[in-house]
Amino acid sequence: MTDRLIRGWGWVGVHRFLVGWAVAMLGLVAFSGGIAFGAARETAPSPALRPGPVETVARVQSTAVEAVVIGRRPNGWVVRTRTDELLIVRTSDATTYRLKNKPADANAVRRGAKVLILGRPAPREGVMIARVIAVRGQIRNPVAPPEAIGLPR
Repeated sequence: MTDRLIRGWGWVGVHRFLVGWAVAMLGLVAFSGGIAFGAARETAPSPALRPGPVETVARVQSTAVEAVVIGRRPNGWVVRTRTDELLIVRTSDATTYRLKNKPADANAVRRGAKVLILGRPAPREGVMIARVIAVRGQIRNPVAPPEAIGLPR
């Protein structure tokens, strides 16, 4: 038995280039087959579980949020975050505004403005209380007003 094992390893030693390619090809086939098998077993979500036209509200966990203003409210704004979620931003008299790194007033914030909001999350989901709002620019195509997507004024 050991003689056959020694002869087998001797053959591998002589044909190591061929054996190396064979092992690489077998590994590639096994890896590709595993990916294809995993992709074939993935199931799509049922139509009943797909979200409809209902907008999602942002779950604010940080104190800084970058967003685009889509509408004005009596005590703040409605913004859309980078993750395409809606966020209601409440302001007060103590809220400071910045436009191009210079002090500004609330009129600097308009629909379609890119803003950076510093504040704290409110106890209610989807609401943030702003301390500082910095206007960083304007998007090219302004987003639809809140009435167009079913939000109250």
